[in-house]
Amino acid sequence: FPVTIFKVCNNTEVDEIKFYGAVEGTVFYWTNNNPEIGLEKSGVGNIPAFFAKNDGSALQNAVIKVSPVSNGVIGDAKSFRLTVKPKVMLRQVETIVVNSNDNKVNIEFSTELDNVNFTWVNDNPAIGLSESGVGNIGTFIPNHEIGDSAMVATITVIPEYLGCSGEPMQFEIRIDAKTSVENHNIASELKIYPLPVKNQLFVEFPADVVGKLSFDILDMLGRGIVTGK
Repeated sequence: FPVTIFKVCNNTEVDEIKFYGAVEGTVFYWTNNNPEIGLEKSGVGNIPAFFAKNDGSALQNAVIKVSPVSNGVIGDAKSFRLTVKPKVMLRQVETIVVNSNDNKVNIEFSTELDNVNFTWVNDNPAIGLSESGVGNIGTFIPNHEIGDSAMVATITVIPEYLGCSGEPMQFEIRIDAKTSVENHNIASELKIYPLPVKNQLFVEFPADVVGKLSFDILDMLGRGIVTGK
């Protein structure tokens, strides 16, 4: 006769619970004070297999009371508790776009529950993030040296609460390529302002052009006016 506490995860199949009596032919009548766990309110005989249910954010407890009857005599009832742990759901992380000015990235995960553990895997370590880890994704330095096109990694995160795994959540990290003079046509975006008071020219480059640059400014006749770095 089970007298222990059963603890199971949400949407887990609970095996048939069998009762045995000292007297052959004993019939067992049982009641359940919390049908929200996925089990009927009452029954006769063994408790059939069922899928435990808990879509809330707190533990669901049910007390199962079992009364044996033998030859018309009702024996002492016994009870045991069945606890269904809550379903843990991660809040969705939207696609993270890392541009050439972002030197560090930090990603945190959250749920409605406290004390949730996280494990994650990364299908593209070339972005500068390790293949796997636990907890939040700590600060990492993205790899911008990836050529002329963006690089995308899919991150899969699995939450775990009280020994129960929740539904995986996926999101993408997109690393934009570092722009250089060779792959960026900046001629049409250059801005040159005269500073006659100081006898200077102010040259403004596009914000996403990084690295060391050298340039020549010519007049309409092709004569050099300014050379700079």
